[in-house]
Amino acid sequence: MLYTAHFGLRQAPFQATPDPRLFYSNAVYREAYATLLYGVLQRKGFIALTGEVGTGKTTLIRRLMDELDGSVRFVLFYNTTLTFDETVESICAELDLPVEGTSRVQRLQRLNDLLLEEAQRGGNVVLVVDEAQNLSAEVLENLRLVSNLETSTEKLLQIVLVGQPELDARLAEPALRQVAQRITVRYRLAPLADHEIERFIDHRLRLCGSSRPALFSTAAIRRIAAYADGAPRLVNILCDGALLAAYGAEMPRVTSRLVDEVAADLRLWPRRGAAGRPGPARRPGADGRRRTAGPLRWATAGLAAMTVAGAVAALHPGSPLTAGFTGHLGLRQGGPGDGAGVLAPSPAPRDGASVAAATPDDADIPAARALPPREAPPPRPPEPRSSAGATRWRTAVPDGASVSEVVLRHYGRHQLLGLDLVKELNPHLPDLDRVAAGERLWMPVLAADALTRRQPDGSYRVIVTSLLTPEGANRLADRLRHGGARARVEARDITSRLKVHRVVVEGLENPDAVRQTWRTVRQLGWAPPGD
Repeated sequence: MLYTAHFGLRQAPFQATPDPRLFYSNAVYREAYATLLYGVLQRKGFIALTGEVGTGKTTLIRRLMDELDGSVRFVLFYNTTLTFDETVESICAELDLPVEGTSRVQRLQRLNDLLLEEAQRGGNVVLVVDEAQNLSAEVLENLRLVSNLETSTEKLLQIVLVGQPELDARLAEPALRQVAQRITVRYRLAPLADHEIERFIDHRLRLCGSSRPALFSTAAIRRIAAYADGAPRLVNILCDGALLAAYGAEMPRVTSRLVDEVAADLRLWPRRGAAGRPGPARRPGADGRRRTAGPLRWATAGLAAMTVAGAVAALHPGSPLTAGFTGHLGLRQGGPGDGAGVLAPSPAPRDGASVAAATPDDADIPAARALPPREAPPPRPPEPRSSAGATRWRTAVPDGASVSEVVLRHYGRHQLLGLDLVKELNPHLPDLDRVAAGERLWMPVLAADALTRRQPDGSYRVIVTSLLTPEGANRLADRLRHGGARARVEARDITSRLKVHRVVVEGLENPDAVRQTWRTVRQLGWAPPGD
C-alpha cells in the first residue's frame, strides 16, 4: 500500500477484505461470536446470522473458521443463484466427494455417509451460505430436508445462513415457515455505535504498527461516523481512502476535509436528524420523485456548491486530494474539496492513539441545509468513441435529467473535469444551471491526446485535471513544478454557484516534452482518464 511507510505502518490497516487478524471485539461481536460458536459446537442444525451490508458478518465467520480446530470442516458457499442439485454438487466437490454422473438421491446418500464418518471420528461439518437472502424458496426448503441428516442424538450437518435483513423477511414468508421453525439459533448483528468508531479505528491502527498519536483528527472521526452509519466496511473504506489522500497531499494526518472528499467519491451522504442528532443516512432517490431538466441540481449530481462564507457542502465527486489515487481504490475521482459536509454530533473527547483535538483549520463548520434527494442516475454507459483523433462528440440532455447527470453517466469519477470541458465546448450555454431537456451538448473525449492542445506559437499545453478547491489544485501544481513543469492553476466558472480550478502545464516545446509531462503526471498518481 502506498501510504504505509509514510505513516509508519507495517501493513494497510483498513483493507475492505475480511481479515480476522484485525478483528475488533466489542460486546455485540463477542455475543455474536459466542452465539455462532454455541450453534456449531452444540450441533444445533440451522443457524441464522443477519445484519446490514458491511456490518462484519463475513469477518465473524472467517474468525470462527480460523479459531476452530481441524475437527470442524467448513464449506463456505457463495453462489446463491444455483439450483438445489447444483448446490449439492458444489458442496460435495468442496468435501472431495466424487459425485459426477450420480443422481440427487445418490449424492445425498454419499453426503450422508461422509457426515456419519465425520461424526464417528468426532468431527463436525458446517455449511456456511453467504448472501443467503438470495436463495430460492426451492433451495431453502431442500436445505431444510438436508438438515434432517442426523443421528438419534445430534445433527450431522450444521447450516449457517448468513444474510442481510431481507433474509429475516424471506424466512417469515408462509411458504418457508417449516424452514424458519428449524432455525434454533438466530442473531441479528447490530452496527457499530458512533462512540465505537474511534476505538475501531485505533484498534486497527495499533495492530498495524501505528505509533503516532494523531493520524485522524477528532473531527475526521466524527465525519467518518456520520458517513459510515455504523458499518465497519464503510469505516475501512473511508479510512483507507483518507489515508491515501493524506499521503498524496503530503499531510501528516487525516482531517475532516479529506474524509468529506473520500465520502463524496463514494457518493455517501452523512446522517442528519432533528436538532443535529443522528438520523437515517440519506441516499439519492429517497423520495422517489423525478424532476425535469432545468436548474442543475448539484445535490443530485453531488456538488452542493455554496458561498465561501456559508461554507462548501459538496457531497459528490470532485476531490482535490483523492483524485488520481482513487483508481487504486476503485473510487470516483473528485470530491467536495475543503468545505464541510453535514456533520453528526460530536462524541465526548476520549483518549486514543488515533485522535487529536480539532484545530481551527479542522474545526466543525455549521451544517449546510439539507438539499432534497434525487433518484440515482442510471449506470454510466460506455463513453462513445469517435474517429481517431476526435476530441468531442454530441449528445442530448434527456427528459428528466440534468447536465450534471449526463456528465456523471459518461465520465463517472472524472465529472469535474468533464463539467469544465463541457462548459468550454458549449459557449452558447451561459449557465449550465439552465439547460432545457433536449438541448444538444458537445461532450469532450477524456484522453491524453484530447487533453493536449497545440498553441498558436507552436508549443503544447496539457490539461491535467480540474479540482474543486484552489488548495488542492495548487498542491498538485506545486508537485508538477517540483518535477520541472510549468504548471499553473486557472479558476473557471461553471455556473453561478460552482467554480472549478483547472491544473495545466504550458510551454511544452515538442511531442517528446508532452510525453514526458504525462509520464510525470502518471508517476504522481494522476493518470489521464483515457489511460
